[in-house]
Amino acid sequence: MSSHKPSFGHRKSAEPLKQALPRTPKEPKCYLQRRLEPFRTPQLKKVKLIYNNGFCTIDALLRDISENGAKIQTDDALHLPDRFIMKCTYENLEKTCHRVWRKGDFIGVKFTP
Repeated sequence: MSSHKPSFGHRKSAEPLKQALPRTPKEPKCYLQRRLEPFRTPQLKKVKLIYNNGFCTIDALLRDISENGAKIQTDDALHLPDRFIMKCTYENLEKTCHRVWRKGDFIGVKFTP
């Protein structure tokens, strides 16, 4: 009579094997974006973000822009209110903005009329 014990790390034959769930392929980035206008023009311009009735300003960089919105980089993204004015220092560009998202130093804004 042999008493065979399974060694450490070996599976009993009666134990069911767990099946791995099938992976879904990753969708391209353009399908994951929520913006209405998918194409933005890359920019690298200095802008001023003006709020609190013009008493507060923050320096920022305009990273890209479209007809309906923009992506802005600033160190003070956390302190920025939901509505502000973006004014470009080199061009005659002034837009009233509404913050849609924030991630790190970047914010995404939608232009309001």
